[in-house]
Amino acid sequence: MKLLQAWIELHKDELLADWELTLSGQQPYKIEPLWRAMNPRIPEVVPTENYKLPTLFTNGEKGYFDCSGLLDFGIFQELRDMNYFWRVTVSNGTVVWPHKQDICPDTIYIDSVKERS
Repeated sequence: MKLLQAWIELHKDELLADWELTLSGQQPYKIEPLWRAMNPRIPEVVPTENYKLPTLFTNGEKGYFDCSGLLDFGIFQELRDMNYFWRVTVSNGTVVWPHKQDICPDTIYIDSVKERS
């Protein structure tokens, strides 16, 4: 919800102008969509043996997200089992495991170590 509110604040003038155009029967202008304001998402992931997730992001960047810092916390403790850790998949642009563990794609993007080209 905060992201949506921030997008509205950024585009307030454009939204008001479009509203006026619409009221007068004119076609509104296009406004940059919300998804472009978000961090890139994850289309694929392949786990490694050291609890790192090499990730390719939708903007073409590559990085490594280290999950080892999560292994002592509640629901993520199950990821200590390497056989379970390897069962990671991608759903809706982020990484998930069978028992509903997931990591916010924004966290993965921000905290991952990016590969230099």
